[in-house]
Amino acid sequence: MKNKTIITLRIVITVLLVAPVVVFAFQVFSRPRPVPEVRDVQKIRSDYNIVSKKEGPFDKKVKRLFVITKVDTSLMPSFAHHFEYSMIHAFQLNGIETSVVSIEVPSETATDYQKQIEEFAPDAVMQINVEPVYDTRPDGLEVMVGASFDASLTDPATDKRVWSATGKKTISMDWIKNFRPDYTGDGDQKGPAFHLTEAISTVFVAEINGQEPATIYTSTADRLNEGQPVDLSDE
Repeated sequence: MKNKTIITLRIVITVLLVAPVVVFAFQVFSRPRPVPEVRDVQKIRSDYNIVSKKEGPFDKKVKRLFVITKVDTSLMPSFAHHFEYSMIHAFQLNGIETSVVSIEVPSETATDYQKQIEEFAPDAVMQINVEPVYDTRPDGLEVMVGASFDASLTDPATDKRVWSATGKKTISMDWIKNFRPDYTGDGDQKGPAFHLTEAISTVFVAEINGQEPATIYTSTADRLNEGQPVDLSDE
């Protein structure tokens, strides 16, 4: 009888000790997940300091797009690789078949893509110039803090420019001072490439095709979670 009482007391004590933990865990895991931030067009415009405008009549919905990217040599080859990859898939998610070529600037050789453009037969041709953005750390060292772009869209039927946009994505110097005082700007350009892709594709799809843009995720983890293409061989 005494043994049974001791066992019963142990069970009661164990339940009393474990119960609060179980209740707490239940409350934590039963909470609704936070709703992901909506990446609407106006927020994109604000985040990337985008200025865009239509420069001529163009009522065609673009289904095929040829993109020529001129990339500053300091961003080659990593940025160009990720930018081509991300642009193709970002436009694909928005129902646009895209061919992207990159030109290193400055370059000793000039390349004419007219034949490729004619063979691809696009509804529009976009040229994007990408340049690094620099800032100076408190210790006087100049570092690359991001990239800027200017894009223009040409109607191949008239060879006239019909749309243009500019924007940039940079790391703030306050963030560098507070969290990474040793920041040099060197390293993988995957992040900047995907950010500029998000900016350009979102505004283009909204303003030229007049449709709600697909959300383009800019981190590897988010792209995997959301089922968007990831270049795992180069991540």
